[in-house]
Amino acid sequence: MEVVTWTVRQKGKEPGYFQNYKFYDFRSVAPEKTWKLNSTIARPARNGTTNSMEKSLMNLEETGFLDDWAIQDWSREGSQLFPIPIRNYYENVFVLKDTTNNATDTTYLALRTQRLHNHTSTAEVETYSHDYFHCSFRVRLRLHAGRAADEDGAENDGRGGGYNQDLGEYYEWSAGRNRSKLNPSNFRLRPPPSGAVAGIFTYHSINIESDIEILTADPHTHIHYANQPDWDPLTDLEIPGAATIVQLPVPWTSWATHRLDWFPNMTRWYLNNDLQAENDYRVPDKPSMLALNLWSDGGEWSGNMTIGSSVLMGVEWIEVAYNISDIDDELYDAFNRSRHAGHSGTSGNSHPKRILEDEIGDRLKFPRKKLEYDDNGNDDMAKEQPRCRVGCRIDDVETVGVPEICGIFMTIFGCTLEQHLHPFHRSG
Repeated sequence: MEVVTWTVRQKGKEPGYFQNYKFYDFRSVAPEKTWKLNSTIARPARNGTTNSMEKSLMNLEETGFLDDWAIQDWSREGSQLFPIPIRNYYENVFVLKDTTNNATDTTYLALRTQRLHNHTSTAEVETYSHDYFHCSFRVRLRLHAGRAADEDGAENDGRGGGYNQDLGEYYEWSAGRNRSKLNPSNFRLRPPPSGAVAGIFTYHSINIESDIEILTADPHTHIHYANQPDWDPLTDLEIPGAATIVQLPVPWTSWATHRLDWFPNMTRWYLNNDLQAENDYRVPDKPSMLALNLWSDGGEWSGNMTIGSSVLMGVEWIEVAYNISDIDDELYDAFNRSRHAGHSGTSGNSHPKRILEDEIGDRLKFPRKKLEYDDNGNDDMAKEQPRCRVGCRIDDVETVGVPEICGIFMTIFGCTLEQHLHPFHRSG
């Protein structure tokens, strides 16, 4: 019997090993307007004849992304500390053509946030499963400005701004548009306005979380890494050693691979596979979900976006090597699913978590999907039979997203399955 182990390279460290692997590739996806939760019918973003490039592209549903990730639509009212209400919309997650790449017809997934008159329209995607238990979570991304709500006289629809403003390549079919504004140098590569936060994180509860955060108010090479909590409510100060600000060699306005490695006793952060920081403070010790978001609430952490301005986070691909914890649904209580309003202090960061809502309704709206072991959970067979374990590396490969075999070895399952599926089982 054969089992695959996914190997993660860590410079100067012993490799990490994981039991599962997923790669979500958005570089060849047909640009479309929106995908509602569990949608199986693609809706084109515009009327007109589909060009040959679009015919050759897959739909977002075919990437497997919507099988594992839920586009969020929850909202949070404003408060004294976070004055601007935020509302997540399905329409703020869509696919665009990369108009800065003239060599190929590549596309990317876009998350958008836009400051409207009475709230901020925001975007978040998170995994259905909350059973991730240690992982190497990688996202190739960049941030740039979107179209302003009033640019070219565009009307705002109240659900995240006029979608067509951010389509770039689709402007050519819109009569009366000023084509001089659409070239890459002044649209796709425009730096994002101040006041937004992009997040990549694991999340179990407000105090069990690892994250990568980009603040558009910062210099374009600054990034924030943290294990939560990073703020002390008693002193209203940041907790020493919980978070770090790193100056990156590549600005986050350019394509780069941001990586968070969550191991039992250490969290490490990388850019383009080069180690940037590591932290053994409050390493998450509970099964978690994975999430990406883009938001602004007018608080001290995010700052305030100018009304009408927008920010896009482009994502070319998401790669995850991971282990899971097969926890019983009945033990997964509502507290761990709830989303609090974030930090209550005036310093430190604050993910825009939901205030306690109707967890029962939320549970029905976003049913948890269980992840499975590669051996389909056949515990008896695993305990009784030798197993041929194939090691596949995901780093230093010829093509990203295509793991390569790095070794084969035998494992005898003479004790419990749990012992042999340890996150750091090694090949000797």
